[in-house]
Amino acid sequence: MGRRAKREQRKAERRAAEEAEAARIAEQNASYFATWRAEILAQTCPTCGRRAVAQYFYGLPHFTPELNALLDDDLVVLGGCDYGPDEPLWVCRSCKRTWGRADDLVQLIRVRRSLQHPA
Repeated sequence: MGRRAKREQRKAERRAAEEAEAARIAEQNASYFATWRAEILAQTCPTCGRRAVAQYFYGLPHFTPELNALLDDDLVVLGGCDYGPDEPLWVCRSCKRTWGRADDLVQLIRVRRSLQHPA
């Protein structure tokens, strides 16, 4: 096998590895967003009792198709890039009540990451 053939083979192997990694990440994201959607849909407003609840999303979003779907379905509300620990986590789309703390979500994410990726 000549140099050119070896180089082309390495490129093809790299491309295949990159495509496999992209597919793995897409599957992982789809699973994560499905879980997130289910958690939002399970929420009830403590004031009016309706399930018309959305979760605030703080920080700089990466607009994936899954996140766009949550935004289109009014399950997520962009809360801005800057936030403090006392910013609300949930909002009722019916009565506009807000509750929860953004800091609670940060703690929850840390716990989930430690469970998924043990040190």
